[in-house]
Amino acid sequence: MERYLLKTALYTFLLGLALGLLLVPDSVTQISGRVKSVAELPLRDYILNLLRFAVRIALAGLALGAIWKWSGREPQEGPSFARSYVKGFAMTAAAIAVLFALATVFSIL
Repeated sequence: MERYLLKTALYTFLLGLALGLLLVPDSVTQISGRVKSVAELPLRDYILNLLRFAVRIALAGLALGAIWKWSGREPQEGPSFARSYVKGFAMTAAAIAVLFALATVFSIL
């Protein structure tokens, strides 16, 4: 189980880095009236924004991977109603967390 979660976190972090290279801007555009100014971000700030993006993607992927693993693919004991209730709650919470993470990421852009 731990190996599965570790691999999920590592691969989603690498995926987040790859997506971050495409989606995280390296400049800031400010529009004031009819004047438009573009300022390049320092390399340090760009790398930190890129790492933040990758970590958010990795955490979201890890949460979804854990839910997938615990979603009942393997036989478990206990009442099926309680298991499906908890599974539904966890999937809804994960979906809301992913939506908030995406909203935060796109608010940075």
